[in-house]
Amino acid sequence: MTARTGTAVKSLTIITLMILAAMVPLLNTPNNPIVAEEHSFEPQSLELGERISSYTGGRAPCPSVQNDGGTTGDAANTTNTTKTFGTDPSSQNVPGCVDATDTLDFFSVTLTAGKDYTVELTVPTGADFDLYLVDSNVTILESSEYNDPLESITFITNSSNAGTYYVVVAQYTSDGGYSLDMWTNTSVARPDLTVSSVSGPSTATIGGTATVSYTVNNIGAVALTSSTPYDIPIILSTDTTYDTTDTVLNIQITGPNLASGSSQMMSSNVTIPSSLTAGSYYWIVWADGWDNVTESNDLNNNNYSSSTTTISTSGGTGGDMYEPNDSIAAATTITSLPLSQSNLSIHTSSDYDFFAVGMVSGVTYWYNISFTHANGDLDMDLLDSSGTQLGYSAGTSNVEAIQYTPTSNITGYLDVFGWSTATNTYALTIESSIGGGTPPAGTPSMSVNMPDKFSATASLSNLTTGASYFLDSTLYEFYIDGTSTNTSLPGMNWTASTSTYTHNYSFNTANIEGQYAVITYLYQNGLFSDL
Repeated sequence: MTARTGTAVKSLTIITLMILAAMVPLLNTPNNPIVAEEHSFEPQSLELGERISSYTGGRAPCPSVQNDGGTTGDAANTTNTTKTFGTDPSSQNVPGCVDATDTLDFFSVTLTAGKDYTVELTVPTGADFDLYLVDSNVTILESSEYNDPLESITFITNSSNAGTYYVVVAQYTSDGGYSLDMWTNTSVARPDLTVSSVSGPSTATIGGTATVSYTVNNIGAVALTSSTPYDIPIILSTDTTYDTTDTVLNIQITGPNLASGSSQMMSSNVTIPSSLTAGSYYWIVWADGWDNVTESNDLNNNNYSSSTTTISTSGGTGGDMYEPNDSIAAATTITSLPLSQSNLSIHTSSDYDFFAVGMVSGVTYWYNISFTHANGDLDMDLLDSSGTQLGYSAGTSNVEAIQYTPTSNITGYLDVFGWSTATNTYALTIESSIGGGTPPAGTPSMSVNMPDKFSATASLSNLTTGASYFLDSTLYEFYIDGTSTNTSLPGMNWTASTSTYTHNYSFNTANIEGQYAVITYLYQNGLFSDL
């Protein structure tokens, strides 16, 4: 790493991301079991990642003779509980207590058809308790987490799901007495969204697009109008059941307005993420996946394709999103500059990555790749259409760079390859001097935006045209169970052709609740730059 001397300016940007309730309704599915075994209850979080608790605590404030549910005794921690709320109950200030040695209270409740059953849990100050409604198989039907001091759930019954269920209070941190309020009211007419006829292509490529077809239905008694907006997430899954290992595609699809009993056929073009692992995937389409609409049944909103789509790297050859681009004839055409792309690769000893760039006479172009040299020596040539070499870079550092100014309008072909049999991953930048001007004064500034736990964007301004820059970034993951890890992201090296620059990162993170941060350092002309 460059010594932190000279102008010695430090650029440090930390972005943290709590993985909270962004996906709660989407994961609200009866196929998300809770394990109840040997008097233990391990609720799977209905969020991105599992809610992990060490159940630590040095005190147990619940009395030896408890009054859970308003009657003498402790509520059991399984569905074998003898505590019951009865049929279609409406009760307030129902007491209970959980602590470090008594972490779960189960209460049975019987619900008839056509009811709205609402439960509110008031949590003592400083504690974190969670509220669930489960069935006899201990499968989560409704949940409320992270909303202390008031957790709330509502379950709507119909002719097919009336029966006996279990209200569960779970201690997550701290301990103490709680109270439950509940109401059972006759349901009003509501819409009810379902999905049918889901299909996708037989094959698709990573980084490419695919068309998914499906039908959205409103089988409820009330219309869906512009006053009840909702979205339709699309998911790639290796099986037909959604879980946290599946991939929710980065696309926003607005659901249609539907009269009662009506349907609409839809078709959506989606992009296959470059981070996806090649394989066979089902398409899961989830109407109102974020639970914006109150429906008569929230458990029937998703459906899956009857067959899988085989998703491979481009051309089936393996490698990165631009493959196959192994020759001048197959070169990836770069239509706009500047270009900044990470997660590229020379994936075999015979792989070449060609990029075609239309170059204007008198304009200077900078081609840079950055990689970890110890993992494989990458080099590059700049060629014209006949294969004549215009420039090359074949060093022994973590960066290769070519600068070229054509004397006529030509198409240049950048060829990235491994020395001898080397393979490696790399990041590529291509820039030009078009749009340059007087070098900006002062020191650079930088911000990093981390919209989710899979990506980040570094935005820089006040750069000096012609100066060389290097971004050194690390992803930090701090899990709720107290463990942590960090990963060095691919470094970015470029020569500034304008006063601004943007670089996008993509990465995989664990499906665990916690804090996620990207820390980025900027080097200017080989010196550690202070922002």
